[in-house]
Amino acid sequence: GITNAAFRALCIEGGAGLVVGEMVSAESVKYGNKKSLKLLEVYPSEHPIASQLFGSDPGSMAKAARAAQDLGADIVDINAGCPVRKIEAKGSGAALMRSPEKIEAIVRAIRGAVSLPVTVKTRIGYSPDAMNISEVAHAVEAGGGHALFLHARFATNQHRGPADWATLARINAERAIPVVGNGGVTTAQDALDRLAQT
Repeated sequence: GITNAAFRALCIEGGAGLVVGEMVSAESVKYGNKKSLKLLEVYPSEHPIASQLFGSDPGSMAKAARAAQDLGADIVDINAGCPVRKIEAKGSGAALMRSPEKIEAIVRAIRGAVSLPVTVKTRIGYSPDAMNISEVAHAVEAGGGHALFLHARFATNQHRGPADWATLARINAERAIPVVGNGGVTTAQDALDRLAQT
């Protein structure tokens, strides 16, 4: 309800290099839910845009990715980092971090279904005792992902506490694909500091 088309268009007008659509359920798209399909529609004023999908079934995710491509997306982004309970309860969002092999299968399925770049948004781990971002990042790259968007906090922290930019820098060094960091950036100076750090 925040990153709607009007908001995204304003961001592009203001100089944003990329905007991301609202998170959309792949299962809803698979069954032709009109509201979900409407969320995937892209207007001429909001390019370049990534359509962000969540789900846990590679086939459903591939079908939803095709719909996103048909409706104007420039990038398909897989959400493997959302910590909301109702998303996780279905094995989606941050719950996917527990199964890097499933992330790889989803990325591979989407790559086979669309001609667009495929990216993944995730966290540095599900929790401090389940920090497997190296395995998850490897899975994204092995599946053919074009980039990784990495929120430098654990899913259990949601948006609280300091972001672990040292871990983000390590993952960036480990992977051949681009790693784009976020978390804890609240000013222009924060962004410049993070760019210098990583």
